[in-house]
Amino acid sequence: MVFFIVLMIIIIPLLMVFANKYWVHTHIVLVSIATICLIVFESITATTVYEIIRENVVFMTTVHVVFLNPLFLITGGYLGVFFLYLLFLRLSMNNQ
Repeated sequence: MVFFIVLMIIIIPLLMVFANKYWVHTHIVLVSIATICLIVFESITATTVYEIIRENVVFMTTVHVVFLNPLFLITGGYLGVFFLYLLFLRLSMNNQ
């Protein structure tokens, strides 16, 4: 399963680069999704940290409760893949 996850982390950004090459509006769509994901990701992070500080319960279990939020994991995962897409896109532009 770990091999499959690592493979997808490499393949999905490459597919995004190829889609960008063949469809002009791909970059706009991907950046828009990344912007929404970043807003959601930061909001979840900020509210979780605020709740921990407000309740004054800074324990390992309370700090890591944010990882149980599926929306946090999905948006963070997309941002990681999007960052690799930008790196691959930059690399492919330098080779042309």
